[in-house]
Amino acid sequence: STFATPMIEGPRPFYVIDAPDKFGMGSGKGKIAACISIFADGKRNVAIHTLPRTEEDIKREVTGILSVTSPTGVFDNIDIPEIKSKELAALATSVVWADKQLYVKRTVELPNRTLWIFALNGAKFNEDIARRCVMIRIDARKDLNGRRANTRTFDFVPEQVAYDHYTRVVHAALTLLRYWVVSGRPRDPHLALGSFEHWVHVVGGTLYSLGAI
Repeated sequence: STFATPMIEGPRPFYVIDAPDKFGMGSGKGKIAACISIFADGKRNVAIHTLPRTEEDIKREVTGILSVTSPTGVFDNIDIPEIKSKELAALATSVVWADKQLYVKRTVELPNRTLWIFALNGAKFNEDIARRCVMIRIDARKDLNGRRANTRTFDFVPEQVAYDHYTRVVHAALTLLRYWVVSGRPRDPHLALGSFEHWVHVVGGTLYSLGAI
């Protein structure tokens, strides 16, 4: 989705990386979000944000992220029981974000081309936001005592591997998008997501042309 941004004429849904509520800590949600961010802008260090609880603070946080034209906005370690923000609902379907500047009687308008990622355990959203999300579920497979069913250790840092392979991943992603274009930009006839029709056409169409869905 992030590599297809220039091709998508409209909003994109939120990406929610979720794990079971009780044993989701340490399952790798933040690392996946960080790797996506590295692939999006090629920088090793990723800015991680906490999701504020008030509507005013959420709007201010979003404006701050958009003002630096960050390709991704990552919210991690979210401990809000249920996310039901009107500001977030508006953000997901807005291509232009408007907010009033502090101490200045002027409204600033910022293009919303950012890929928004939320990482949390036991994700709960109200219906208005839930329909604006693509869910990515991680199950660490722990038993009732909190122990991992299959304990594995790795001798690498995922973020560093993502950074080292950035060029290869970008080349591969653009090759897939190019294949979709030369194939006539087909649509998946069975895939639909309200408010995100063009995102579905580009991303879903690419996967459809490859036979992935």
